[in-house]
Amino acid sequence: MSSTLKTPLLPMDWTVLFQTPLFCGLTDEECKRAVAITSAYTACFLAGDVIVEAGTAFSAIGVIAEGEAAVIRSGERRPVIHKTLPAGDIFGVSSLFDTSSTFPTTIKATEGCRVIFLSEQDVSALLETTPTIAKNYVKLLTKKIRFLNHRLDTLAGRSAEERVAEHLLSSIGEDGALGVTKSALASMLGLGRASLYRILELFEKNEFIRTSRDRIEILDEGALKMFIKNRKE
Repeated sequence: MSSTLKTPLLPMDWTVLFQTPLFCGLTDEECKRAVAITSAYTACFLAGDVIVEAGTAFSAIGVIAEGEAAVIRSGERRPVIHKTLPAGDIFGVSSLFDTSSTFPTTIKATEGCRVIFLSEQDVSALLETTPTIAKNYVKLLTKKIRFLNHRLDTLAGRSAEERVAEHLLSSIGEDGALGVTKSALASMLGLGRASLYRILELFEKNEFIRTSRDRIEILDEGALKMFIKNRKE
């Protein structure tokens, strides 16, 4: 993590933290009592600052309290943005309790942002003292495992069009869109960029989706599902 000044949580930081899935089901008072036993802190980053460098030892949970960051993976020719992290998003959940691994991606501030950090020791204390947080942590890990399993299924034995359509449907956010660059999506699905662009153009022509530089919006989820069904029959 970039060297930066660590500061205590502000009232607005508490609000963001308590709205994350980790604290789901707890009252504000329960959340405050839980966090009071930790050494949680915030750190500020300027646009372009590296929050976490890929390949480094990082064992903490980060929550974007304000601003935005990007998850960046190594590409064949240059790094590609895997997805963006707006305020409220979490990173590092699966990086805890494994001393043999390093962080797989780079987290970089795309604009000025403030990040809340809970160390491995903090999370361990929360898991031991608050059963609801322990259950929520397991749910977060289970969700990640399911996503990875689905990705493996998507990559195996399906046409490129089906793989793209199924990935879009499974990864769609609450806003009906997927924040990812086309280059990153091609890398994730094991496709050449030309093949992916052709498929996305087909989907746009049929008004299933709308694309921009780093965002894919699903316009007709039902039609996209029907497309997959028809391809399988």
